[in-house]
Amino acid sequence: MCLVLLTVISPLCASENIQFENLNALAYEAPDQLLAKVDAMEVSKYDIETLRHIEVIKAKALYYLNRFAESQTVLIAVEAAFDEIEDNRIKELTMRLMGQNFYRMGGFDQAMSYALKAKIISEDNGLTAAQAQVTNMIAAIHLRSGEHQLALNFFTEALANFKAIKSMNDIAKVNNNLAAVHIELKQYPQAEEYLKSALQLSIELNRPTTYMSATVNKIELLVDTNKFDEAAETYAACLAYASEESLKSYLVWCLEAGAYMLKQQGDFEESISVTQRAYLMAAEQGLSQSQLNLGKALIELYQSTNQYEKALTVSAENLQQVESINAEILTLKLDEVRALNDVEQTRNQLQFERQQNKLYLANQRLTMAGLAVLIIMLLVALYLLRSKKQVLSALHQQQHHTQDALEAMREAKEANEKLAKTDALTGLYNRREMMNLMNSAINSTTKNEQQHAVMLDVDWFKQINDEYGHAMGDQVLIELSKTMLAWLPKGACCARWGGEEFLIMLVELSGQEAKVLIEDLLQKINDITIDSHPELSITASAGLSPYQVWTSIDAWLDEADAALYSSKSNGRNQLTISQ
Repeated sequence: MCLVLLTVISPLCASENIQFENLNALAYEAPDQLLAKVDAMEVSKYDIETLRHIEVIKAKALYYLNRFAESQTVLIAVEAAFDEIEDNRIKELTMRLMGQNFYRMGGFDQAMSYALKAKIISEDNGLTAAQAQVTNMIAAIHLRSGEHQLALNFFTEALANFKAIKSMNDIAKVNNNLAAVHIELKQYPQAEEYLKSALQLSIELNRPTTYMSATVNKIELLVDTNKFDEAAETYAACLAYASEESLKSYLVWCLEAGAYMLKQQGDFEESISVTQRAYLMAAEQGLSQSQLNLGKALIELYQSTNQYEKALTVSAENLQQVESINAEILTLKLDEVRALNDVEQTRNQLQFERQQNKLYLANQRLTMAGLAVLIIMLLVALYLLRSKKQVLSALHQQQHHTQDALEAMREAKEANEKLAKTDALTGLYNRREMMNLMNSAINSTTKNEQQHAVMLDVDWFKQINDEYGHAMGDQVLIELSKTMLAWLPKGACCARWGGEEFLIMLVELSGQEAKVLIEDLLQKINDITIDSHPELSITASAGLSPYQVWTSIDAWLDEADAALYSSKSNGRNQLTISQ
């Protein structure tokens, strides 16, 4: 749940035609205004490289608006035009922002791939500030992947780099990120020191987003150190500040931290309410990864409060969300492959035409210059082939991760379906599922089939609870359920009807066969021995009623219940058949 901040895409120097620093600032402070301004520009006034730089800034504004897929589409077009760009800073910015988009969409493998590409460009071209920023990004990906020690190492390196270039905004963010790692490692004193520094710097520099991220992490730190009163105050301040500054994404994260606090305090109902609110807000803002995390939290809360149907519903929604995210990521990757392939075809056509011209001018003789061109073409083709293989490999790896996520969600769905149909203590069907089975059985009954309902109740069960405790009472119910499941024939259904009372439905048995079977079952129950209390005697009473095609299920069950009452009245530990 800890929040980490990726460093802001740093601006380049101003060109002759446009002040990029102003556009970069506008992309951060008012991204909607930036998009309107870019759309209104007269593109004919600018050269190709300037236009590509403007597109990167537009993609940055889309990123701050949480429109990650749209941002990625713009950047794919810029990447495809890298041959037209000489300034390596634009290329590094493009790769890093593509990685940040995938990071926010939950595609951490793709995010790491682009972060490493950005790192190579920054190192090869001596882009010191960019190296620090991409190091921070690599650390954030490691943290999200649960690789805490690697995250700690890279964040520490990033902090040293930012201190060297005296980038105070970035120092505040990395201090917050280091606090997040130490919280995950349960190293709370270190986390407190880094948070203190991050909060102080964010206030001095007037950076609301950094302040909010550090505040959210502070709530988790206070909860983990059992300082619930201070956590509640910080949570209230977090909500107020997010609303005042119109930081909708951070309001979601404040709510998520508050839900975590309430859960740790044992207030599950209020925690569910807050989590639901944050879950809906995350969906509205397109915060896919936050929506998934909140969905998982909701499932856990519903399971903790035995609300299995609701847990099942959220599991299905989460599964659909995972499939949607991965489909979107795959579409973006395919778009990138197509764009790069189009560039490759155009490049090869141009090279072919140039070669033909050379051959014509040289009277079709193969000169040394022609050989050099062929070698360059071969190297380009090999490079492009290698790049395509890397893209395909990344797609294959993403499909593998997607399949794993889908399988995990399906398993969770199946588990919740089972919980919704069975009794948690005994593993038998619950009352609602048993009624469904009886309805199905009656609707499929033929004239040659005979069905019987058996009400069975443990004798003197209250006395067992009072004398031996409720844990022993639960053990008696578990052992009795195992005995019934082992003894009853194929086709029979058994449910815990309520408390110590059970309902059995027998099919395709005559009245005499059903009578013998249940009497033998009562004897088997009488033979049950509890190892810790061998002196404990367990008996049960039963009432059996055959199904009549003209009666309702309720009337059928009432007859079985009346027969059970007769068994109880006549001394217990016996079977009575309804008349």
